[in-house]
Amino acid sequence: MKVKKCEKCGNETYQEGNICVLCKIGVTQMYRELDDLIKKNNKWNLHPRKAAGTR
Repeated sequence: MKVKKCEKCGNETYQEGNICVLCKIGVTQMYRELDDLIKKNNKWNLHPRKAAGTR
């Protein structure tokens, strides 16, 4: 089998159609969207947790 490059992401693949499994199921796109979202909203509104029974 020849190693081919994925048409969408450039990863090496053995799949027919030159599209890797990650791109077929959408993992690559979801990763990019999450990365963009984190970069846009880099201020997190994190509140410290309080221990049970304290005020």
